[in-house]
Amino acid sequence: MKKILLLLALVFSVFIFAGCSNDTEVDRQEETTAAAEETEPVEETGEAVAEETEAETQNADENPGYVRSHLTGEWIDEEIGAKRPIAVMINNIQAAIPQSGISHADVIYECMVEGSLTRLMALFQDVEGLDKIGPVRSARTYFVYLADEWNAFYFHFGQCEYAKPYLEAYITQNVNGVLGSDGNAFYRTNDRPAPHNAYTSGDRIEAILEEKAESSGYIRNLDEFYSVLQDTYTTEIEPEYKEHFQFAADDEVVTLDDGVTAENITVGFTTNDSTFTYDSATGKYLHSQYGGPHIDQETGEQLAFDNVLILYSEKSDYYGTQYLQFDLWSDGDGYYITQGKAIPIRWIKNTEWGPMEFVDESGNEITVNQGKTWISIVPTQDQDKTVIE
Repeated sequence: MKKILLLLALVFSVFIFAGCSNDTEVDRQEETTAAAEETEPVEETGEAVAEETEAETQNADENPGYVRSHLTGEWIDEEIGAKRPIAVMINNIQAAIPQSGISHADVIYECMVEGSLTRLMALFQDVEGLDKIGPVRSARTYFVYLADEWNAFYFHFGQCEYAKPYLEAYITQNVNGVLGSDGNAFYRTNDRPAPHNAYTSGDRIEAILEEKAESSGYIRNLDEFYSVLQDTYTTEIEPEYKEHFQFAADDEVVTLDDGVTAENITVGFTTNDSTFTYDSATGKYLHSQYGGPHIDQETGEQLAFDNVLILYSEKSDYYGTQYLQFDLWSDGDGYYITQGKAIPIRWIKNTEWGPMEFVDESGNEITVNQGKTWISIVPTQDQDKTVIE
């Protein structure tokens, strides 16, 4: 691990006086747009392992041909469940909405980029049948880490210069729209000006991954991926897959009876006014931004989630530039929100590349409801802008 961190530190030193890459017209346009928008561990016993294995076997027997989704905790086809997730960077400035395909995402992250704008990363368990996903935008270092937490294939259109060492890290497998044949995974539309008109699709995603599997050894199966990494990098990663969430059982609903009322949530991003409203009829949180419902252009649906996580992280800049970094390697505070209630939580990082763990005030891992999850990473400096009522 120290060798990896040292290598990254050495690479970063080369970029001290560099800004984000201007190699492409897309990145130049992004900087102009951003500036304009700114102005507007306990060892398990053999008995515990045996009980877990027995429970998994019973679940499989109950639903032959199905497995639990790592993203939602719900039963899905075992062939789909064996695949690694797809992470897509989504443009979220006002000129880029409504977006396409994101109502099918199982987990969505929102985090600030330069100019106080926010950008989304949508995680999909299955992209089959999706003809339009996007608009797709460029990578930032902290989003690379978030994608790697899920061992997802990371789709983006360009990158900040500071993200390059992360994109080249051994655990990262990405598809870059401005890099050679990777551009085949994307297409442009005529309804919007660049850089807000780059999209991908389920067919294109599958095609590029098949191509990479043949040419560069990309691994499609999640379990196989961990097995290979375990054999090769035993000192840098956990020896087995660790779930992001501890999901509720099929017949269980987490109600947070001791939590505070959380029917209207202001996240804390002032540029797009990211908010949630609880719909008691469906038990879901409806997302709004820029003063109206957050809609998927392809379906006309407002984005809805079973779980909302607000996580606070220290924000800094790269060597005095406009480009941001968030400390996702330490621990921090936050809230878990579901079923009209909210509780304070802590997020914890136990390994550099592994997933966050979410615990309550007593240090116990929280249980989240099955279904879709939205995760907002808010600067700790803006923590007082979050309103839950």
